[in-house]
Amino acid sequence: TNFRLAPDVNILNSSQVTTDYYNVPATCIHIAGSQTNVCKRFAVPGLPEFGGYSMPGSEEASRNFVDALIGTKINDCNERSKLNMLTTTTWAYNVLASNASNSLANRGPPILTDRQGAWPQAVELAMRIRNLEKIMNRAARPKAVCIGGGNCDDIATVSSEPYAGNERIVKAFYSGYRNLGNEIDNEMKNSFTLLEIPPTLAPSETEYSASSFLIPAKNIYQKQFLDLKLMLVNYATFYAALIPRADSATSGACDISKVAIPVPGYPLGFYKNPNVLTYYAVRGQADFVGMFSPFSSDSIKLTAYAAAKPFGGRIGPMLFTQKPGQDTIIPRSEPYFRSIPYMASLDVLGTPNRFLGHDLQPAEYGPGVPLPINLSNPFWVVDPSNSPVGGKPSNGTVQFGIPNLVYEANPAQPSTYTLVGGDHLFKITTKNGPNDDKKVGLFSLDQFKTFKGGLSGVITPDDLLAQVHRVRAATSYEAKNYLIPTPNELNIRLGIDSFGAIPGIGQPIQANSLSESIKKYRAAFFAPLYSDSVKDVLFTTSSDVTSTISQYMDQQNPAIDNYTVALNYAAYQTYKSGTLATAAAVNAQARYRSAAEGISDINDVTNGNPANLTASKPKSCKSLAGQFLAFYYGDADQTPSYASGADCPKPLLSLLKMYFSSNSATDPNFSSTHYIMEYALNESLPDLKALYSAYTPGPYNGIGADGSFTPPPGFGSAGSMKELMKRNFYSTKFVALDTLLKSGGYDEGSKNFAIHSEGKINNNSSFDNAQKNYTNPLNASSAGDISSIKH
Repeated sequence: TNFRLAPDVNILNSSQVTTDYYNVPATCIHIAGSQTNVCKRFAVPGLPEFGGYSMPGSEEASRNFVDALIGTKINDCNERSKLNMLTTTTWAYNVLASNASNSLANRGPPILTDRQGAWPQAVELAMRIRNLEKIMNRAARPKAVCIGGGNCDDIATVSSEPYAGNERIVKAFYSGYRNLGNEIDNEMKNSFTLLEIPPTLAPSETEYSASSFLIPAKNIYQKQFLDLKLMLVNYATFYAALIPRADSATSGACDISKVAIPVPGYPLGFYKNPNVLTYYAVRGQADFVGMFSPFSSDSIKLTAYAAAKPFGGRIGPMLFTQKPGQDTIIPRSEPYFRSIPYMASLDVLGTPNRFLGHDLQPAEYGPGVPLPINLSNPFWVVDPSNSPVGGKPSNGTVQFGIPNLVYEANPAQPSTYTLVGGDHLFKITTKNGPNDDKKVGLFSLDQFKTFKGGLSGVITPDDLLAQVHRVRAATSYEAKNYLIPTPNELNIRLGIDSFGAIPGIGQPIQANSLSESIKKYRAAFFAPLYSDSVKDVLFTTSSDVTSTISQYMDQQNPAIDNYTVALNYAAYQTYKSGTLATAAAVNAQARYRSAAEGISDINDVTNGNPANLTASKPKSCKSLAGQFLAFYYGDADQTPSYASGADCPKPLLSLLKMYFSSNSATDPNFSSTHYIMEYALNESLPDLKALYSAYTPGPYNGIGADGSFTPPPGFGSAGSMKELMKRNFYSTKFVALDTLLKSGGYDEGSKNFAIHSEGKINNNSSFDNAQKNYTNPLNASSAGDISSIKH
């Protein structure tokens, strides 16, 4: 896929052509009806500078006229830059807070501004999942539960406790209780007790472990049943900034430099820690009284043990990983290179630049060069195999990458979403020209065209929204990697033997650009964000949530500083460009200083000393750098804080405070206990049954190879009675207790995870296809001596 812009041809010398070497995508808004689409060109040509006039009195008038034209062009370039910056920032950070005024969404064009931005939505989802993880890790009860009486906890009392995690033992108890006798023959029922056999506690994790991100430091705990690791990656998305340039022959030219908006600490998703096994073990006991019992006691105590594990649950693949003892996330290595379709690195060093007169050097900016530039503390990923791309930010250790794209699985062309061999990330190297590009993810024409759909020409709001629903619908790639909920009406239509997770009737999406049949649903899933009534969640109030987010944002300060310094360098270079204009354009040079300060209005934009550019901060929100800093760090509760002014937008954290304090009465799209979302279904998929990939019983379970159940003769015709047994949720299966007793860790750097099939089944005996050791083995001694029985 070619994202390069049309070359810049010098209007005074057509042999001078400036090529766009930078094949990276950038947001550029062109409003339909405008005369010239500047988004397609690498530069907007400047105005020719002519020599002086011999006619008395004409020199000053002509100069003032040309200066006014130059000023208008420069101002127009600045306004276009702000338009693109606001749109890109809104898509990344928009917060749907009720009655929010002066937000970024209100300053830019209303393009998808009615949707939550990617970062706030991902952070909210991650914090809700952290709460679900905490509920699942409800500590095993040290005492048995019973129907009442004796040395056990009354199940009625346990059921009424304000802990969502008690659902586990309550359901386990009643599954045994209801199978022991009946209302009359109830001796065993009344004496039945159930004891949870706990796993050994997994080792404690540090505050900056992937196991602890977005858990408040005071609430970090040892996890018994489940450890989810959060992949926090540093993304940067580009917008097109028209940055003024001048030379000895022209003034008022604007070169498009693709400027990145930093999105540090983006929660890309979770993966399950292979070291911590998820299972549940119990001991049940009841007194048996026999009619002709030969024993002297009144009863015989019967004891049974059981253990079970979930099958078919898909948390998601390990796309990035964190090495033991480190605070940062790095790309996955061989043999699967799972990080490649999710991030790309950028290397612009050595790229020719006509205006500089030489190839681009380290820490150098020139017209058309993407921003930020790499300084001594690099902004862009330097080593695509080992650079830290997320996690805990610290000076010079965390770098940024460009979001790549994995959209649809294509078995015929697997190279479109992964590479084997070479770097662990796709590296965009500009100095070698187009021949060095790799056809991976966003840069694969097949992937991009499938993702793009029917968008072309003038795009209406309806077309844009319809295509957003289309791309958010589940694809075969997601079905192969994640657990996908399905609508109940689809389950009924396909003859699935279970209810769908999403009730209601879907609303068809209509748009001229759609060739697919798309339906939209409204779904709500129990996933508490905060609660003062449910005691086993991490956050009690909305203030707890925003306080955690505030600390999380404050940790990103080194990355944001790196971004600000890079824009300071670009501002100085823009000012310096104005000094190259013809001497006649003296009055226009002030316009270049104004344009420079529109990028970053530091105290002295004329001072190119690195010490000045590194230490300076923009003074106000009149510049791109100042506006972003005020947006990201403008709330009074943040450290470091950035003073807000009349030109500044409402800060991101202030908007989040408004959003998270909403209630269902004032905002029907927010609930503190349930995650409310739009769900899109693409009914044009070749095989809708492929969405049911969580669990499929096979011939050993009396089910056909296709997952369908056909009743035996005499129970109706197969056509009317045949049911599909595939699941879109996990199933639970009994396992032997002695499979849970082996302790020891498992190397996350291993090339093969038993817990992840990773798309490859290999019978090679050198692979550990049956993981046997875990850090949380069964604490069998807590249930008495079970060494003498087969279990």
